[in-house]
Amino acid sequence: MCSLANINSQSPSVGILGDSRFPEKTLKDSSKGQELQCFQKIFSDYSTLEFTHDSDRAIAITGLESRLRKELGTDGRYGIFGECQSNGRPGEDFFHRSLLWKCKNKAIPLKRIVFETSRSAPVPSWSWMAYKGAIGYYSKPPHGQVVWSDDVAPAWASNSRPPYLTTSDSNQRTETDVHLKARVRSFQFEAASKDEHDFRFDNGENSAKVSGNMSCVVVGVKMSRGHPAEKEHYVLLVRSVERQGKRLIYERIGVGSMLGRHLMGENCVDGQIV
Repeated sequence: MCSLANINSQSPSVGILGDSRFPEKTLKDSSKGQELQCFQKIFSDYSTLEFTHDSDRAIAITGLESRLRKELGTDGRYGIFGECQSNGRPGEDFFHRSLLWKCKNKAIPLKRIVFETSRSAPVPSWSWMAYKGAIGYYSKPPHGQVVWSDDVAPAWASNSRPPYLTTSDSNQRTETDVHLKARVRSFQFEAASKDEHDFRFDNGENSAKVSGNMSCVVVGVKMSRGHPAEKEHYVLLVRSVERQGKRLIYERIGVGSMLGRHLMGENCVDGQIV
């Protein structure tokens, strides 16, 4: 199994992980933008590493995640951070921006990892750790110019409304034990022209193949003058996978943006993303 001990030779940009003073030394006196760039670069490089068992992807980085969360003053799960209070500064966009990871290369789609329950618990689809392949981060949302949505919230935040993330014993998690609760919206995909939407699918699927079972969760809206219908909305793309009673269960299939005019505001449901 690849470990953080030999990560230095494979990814020079994360060679600092071998420093016992990381991340305290690296993030000292950093701006929030620099902190964002730091963890995004580390996670992006980490995603390119090869493991003997792909399911170890989430295990090998546990210690690093813990150190990053402590230094940033936040909580989180599976490479997704919560609201950050590092150096006394609010940072709710740490949660929203860390959700906006994407497949780095459209020509090389991500592959969903099959988890052997005897080795490790399944990782939910909203985490990049559930996939094999290189990731990056969706860069269209401009820093300081986005109104972040409460349609999805940090599940683990003690001050959040109902617990958005539910877990059983941490050593006995299953895919249905860990989920985000989100407001899922329908949208008019066929009406969106190419310059009015930008979708990045995790596994390289053609949008036409999934358009019949594709919805979205608004993560943020670009600050701009004018009617909301003309504003750029940043979204997670999801599709329904099952129904449990009255509750709809979704999985993430991508990330992207679209103009607000294509959202069907009256057609939304509260669901779970697993």
